[in-house]
Amino acid sequence: MLKGMRSVVGLLLLSLLVLSCKKEDEGFAPFEAGQLGALTTEEKPLPPSSDALTVLSATPIGELQSYLQAQTIAVVFNESMVEVSDETQNEVPSGPFKIEPALKGTYRWLGARTIIFTPSDSLPLATTFKVSVPKGIKALSGKALAEDYTFEFTTLRVGIEQIAPVFQVAPQGEIIVRFNQPVTMEIAKKLCCETKKEQR
Repeated sequence: MLKGMRSVVGLLLLSLLVLSCKKEDEGFAPFEAGQLGALTTEEKPLPPSSDALTVLSATPIGELQSYLQAQTIAVVFNESMVEVSDETQNEVPSGPFKIEPALKGTYRWLGARTIIFTPSDSLPLATTFKVSVPKGIKALSGKALAEDYTFEFTTLRVGIEQIAPVFQVAPQGEIIVRFNQPVTMEIAKKLCCETKKEQR
């Protein structure tokens, strides 16, 4: 009798476990194609919006901390600006925003809503750039940007990375100062050293 009850309880527990696993599996949707793959230009369509055309984001902005941050300038719109095709994804000499001071480079659409600018040369250091997207620019839907959109960024400023030696210097010894970028002699001349006697 006791043995039979144990068998029934075991079957009930096994059934509950199977049903629980099945329910958990149903709660997870299958992965979409490309969800775990590398970054691509594929974009999911945004829901229709009654608002005007706007800029969702722009980079870089503010004080840059490395050279890598100034390799490209990007602007993302809230609506499709171009039809995605081989022609629109190619590099072209002109684009929908203006950069001051002017830079040589190419524009390219990354998908339908993101435009990127790639400078031909490294950007000058310690320089502030202003990027302007003019009002009136239109999306494929016909909606226009109501106001100018502007943002600024400043490339890497002059800074000191290393000074050697750190603690003690011989009377005729050298002090080596390493900057984060090439500097002129005028900047180097502004360096000064102070002596301080140790207190014993």
